[in-house]
Amino acid sequence: MLDKGAESYDLLGLDSKGVTINPNNKAKTLTRIISLHRRVRYNLYPSGKTEVLISCSKSPFQIQTDQDVTILFGFMHQVQYSLSLNLSDTANSYYVPPVETWRLTELDVNKDIPCETSAMHIQPKLELKMLDTTLRLYVKLVGGESVLRLEEMRSFNESFYSAMASLRPAIPK
Repeated sequence: MLDKGAESYDLLGLDSKGVTINPNNKAKTLTRIISLHRRVRYNLYPSGKTEVLISCSKSPFQIQTDQDVTILFGFMHQVQYSLSLNLSDTANSYYVPPVETWRLTELDVNKDIPCETSAMHIQPKLELKMLDTTLRLYVKLVGGESVLRLEEMRSFNESFYSAMASLRPAIPK
């Protein structure tokens, strides 16, 4: 939630480029392309709740090394800055709090395995729902190459940094 969520909702006018409003829940939606294969959708609700949804299926973030995590955090700061620009809040972060205070609620973790292009015709996509997670297995074209993708949807309710730390593999001693 933004520090001044209800006020920030009013700041994001429909005259801003690319802003739409959902007639059902009154959410104002702003979509921005941050990099070539990464799109960010901001949903601001009248209650002050703000959702940040990042689409990066064609170019997923790695989180194996310290450098990978640094790249991800850098991207998140770009996401924060983009929202700040659209709310005219770049000087003092009055409306958009630092990424360190954001909460991660859901994340898809995947592993891609290169495969033959002919595998693109394998159907159906498999999905297994368990108590607290969903696993998916499907073939996808990424960067012109076919990959078999194993994907796990994980749910969180913790700070962005804590959630990322829980995903990192243990460092061997």
